[in-house]
Parts: sequence; structure tokens; C-alpha cells
Amino acid sequence: MPLGKTWAMPTELNATARRHHQIFEDAAREFDVPHALLEAVAWTETRWHSPSPQSESHHGMPLRHGIMGLRDDPYFGRSLRLAAALLGMPSRQLAFDTPSNIRGAAALLALYGPGLTRQSPLEAWEAALARLSGIAQRDIAQIHTYDIYMAIREGRQGPDFAVTQHPVDLARIYGQARLDVLSARVLTLADYPDALWLPAASCNYSGRTLAVSHVTIHTTQGSYAGAISWFRNCSAGVSAHYLVRSSDGQITQMVRESDKAWHAGSANGHTVGIEHEGFVEQPDAWYSESMLLASSRLARTILAAHNMTPQVYDGSRGWNAVLPEADYNIKGHVNHAGQTHTDPGAGWDWERYRRMVMDE
Repeated sequence: MPLGKTWAMPTELNATARRHHQIFEDAAREFDVPHALLEAVAWTETRWHSPSPQSESHHGMPLRHGIMGLRDDPYFGRSLRLAAALLGMPSRQLAFDTPSNIRGAAALLALYGPGLTRQSPLEAWEAALARLSGIAQRDIAQIHTYDIYMAIREGRQGPDFAVTQHPVDLARIYGQARLDVLSARVLTLADYPDALWLPAASCNYSGRTLAVSHVTIHTTQGSYAGAISWFRNCSAGVSAHYLVRSSDGQITQMVRESDKAWHAGSANGHTVGIEHEGFVEQPDAWYSESMLLASSRLARTILAAHNMTPQVYDGSRGWNAVLPEADYNIKGHVNHAGQTHTDPGAGWDWERYRRMVMDE
């Protein structure tokens, strides 16, 4: 399909998603950027859902604004303000008005891709997508852009979103050696043999003095690459042992299990933390089968390495119940005593996850 051709709107989308699809097309034409990139950025950042103003920040990660995940913070940058200036409208309008938010992201893509048009190869836009993400570390920004391009290459479809499938030459973008790392499912430098190893900043974790006795389940309240970047930022003061990507279940380890990651307050000393990409407010959009399968295998392996039999919370006492440590050795952040966070939220299917961990 020629990149400049009007994209057919999938009939399976709900009314809101169909409106979004048309807004993407209008913005793509207005700013001469590829429709496919706008769809895929929105999918990768928010699954086409504007984050709620009341959305909790997890581990202090700065919030994103609107369906395109624009930023307004000192770490990930001021894309919201810059887009507002380009469009000549208040930042608040871009944060809360979806058409303005999409137009703002399209204007930024055009700014970051000088000389490119919607007729240009999709592969040529990678550097512009990396700048739009606000992730300063180039290698981590590539993790983010890889997820965007994979959404286009494979297509994504649900009642609330659709990313139209289109051929993408990933080796042309990243080179084969780097692509092998970005797509890797096995890299044996970490404690878990099916994880990538990308260490957190050493200022964000400390030595462990207690034996590991629990696995704690988290939700990032943000993207996979964004969380990786945040844990490498010394001012964050937080980390987790593992992160799991929603789209394919890729796992990155950032802290050795022999060290104490800072992820669950007073429970840090005896727990291993697993972060899951997504938002607690949108469980159906983020808690994918691939992610849950990868996570359950990881949790089972962690406990086995520490000579423990899994005792997985089954949700029977309520998703946000504070549970005695002796009752379960796999439970959520919210289930530890003295916590202020609600992850993994009411939408986490504990009974299903328990069956996966137990391999029933």
C-alpha cells in the first residue's frame, strides 16, 4: 500500500477508536507524516487510551499526557509544551483534548524529521521517533522504537485500537547485530537465562542482607522502555529486578537477585520485584497472554532458585487485601503491609496467574 494513500478504517473498532483513526489520518495529512507511525506511537504509549489525570505515578515515574503520551517533566522532556507552542494553543488543551494531542505529536514528528514526508520510508523516521519518546539514552530509545515498528510490522487490533500492518525492514533500521539484541529472548548474562541484562544505576539499589522469600508483582504505570530509562536515572531512587514487555513477553533484568532493588518499601529486603508494562486502569489492553506467560515462568524460576515451592495468591481475599507474609510468596505490591501503591490493580487475574505459575 503506498504510504500516501488514505488508510482504510477497520470496521471492528468501537466508535471512539474509529474517531481516533480519522483524527490520525487528518493529522498525518496536515503535517505530512505517516499515518502508521501516529497509530503505532499511540498504541505503544497508551494503547489509544488517554491516561487519567488521577492515574497514580509508580516509583515516581513522570506522568504522560494524552493518547500520544506527551511529556512535561525535566527527565523525559517538555514535548507537551513544545507541541503546544508549535500549534499556538495552551498546553492544557493538548493534555486533555485528543485531536489536539494527536496533532501535537504529528507536529513534533515533522519537526524531528526534517526533509521527511509521509511518502518517505517508514524506516527513515526512527531517529524522529526516538526524539519524540523523550528517552535520552539512545540504546533505550531504540527499545521503544523497536516496539513501535513491531506494532506496524505485525499489526495490532482490538476493539479500542488498530495499527494497520505494513512491511518494515528492521535490519535496515538497526543493523542485524543490534536487531538481534532488541528482539532477543535469550541472553545469558543475567540471573534468569531468558532475560536481557541492562543494569539499573547503582545509586538505585543496595546490597541485600536478608534471604529472598517472596516475589512481588508490579505494574509500571508506563512503558517498558520508559521504566528501563527511569531505573537508570539516579534521581529516581527506585528500581526493580525484572521488567516484562506487554507485546511479546521480553524480559529485562536490571538488578541482580542478590541485591536489594528498591520497589516495595519495607518489603524490599526479602523480595524480588517483577514489573509489568502497562497501567492498572487498562488491564485488558496491557496484561497480555505473552506477558503473563513470561512472567509466570520467571516467578516460578525465581522461587525454584531459592528452593521454595510457589504459594501464589489466588485473589480470594480481594485484590487489595494486605496479606500475611507467611501465607503467600507471590503477591502484589498492594498486598504487602504499609504500601501506598495499588498495583497490579483490580484487573490482575490472580487465579489465572496462579494456574500459570503452577503450570496447571
